Amino acid sequence: MSDAQEVFDGLSTKMRLHRDRIPEGAARYSLETIDDRQALDALFTCYRGTPTQVECSMKNPFAFPMRISEVRRRLDEFEPANRAAFERYVAAFNAVGDEPIEMVIPAYALGKEGFLLLDGNHRATAAAIAGRPFRLTLATLNGPVDRRILKDLKFWDGGLKRFGRRLRRTLGAGAAS
Repeated sequence: MSDAQEVFDGLSTKMRLHRDRIPEGAARYSLETIDDRQALDALFTCYRGTPTQVECSMKNPFAFPMRISEVRRRLDEFEPANRAAFERYVAAFNAVGDEPIEMVIPAYALGKEGFLLLDGNHRATAAAIAGRPFRLTLATLNGPVDRRILKDLKFWDGGLKRFGRRLRRTLGAGAAS
């Protein structure tokens, strides 16, 4: 068992990851190191937003996944208690010595789209805000991008595209009749 897989075995996230739904042999685990602020900012968080609201329900048809960069920019829009959690981590990171901030966080690989954090969203965002050197190790699950495995993957699994194609076929067939 790899170190990355051990992180997933101990995962207690509320994101409802169903590893048991991944076909046998279709999951790979790896460790990815990020120490570049631009790469950190590009990570997707579990937070969803619209142009006018943050912390949106996944049921909101206008909701989209927020990257760390967007969470940082829109931090003032978060509920006070949640914003305070980000601020506590920033203060803690800035209170320690000059050594880089180090953490291991589980993530789901999204192919060309990057990674979705499955836990540690506050810590990773706070590391970006703190402006200190950091070393983030992503314990990554590379599996099928399918909402049946993790509901949040609906933003990347092509479901909306498939729905659009079905709708166009249906409307096109109706027009031809």
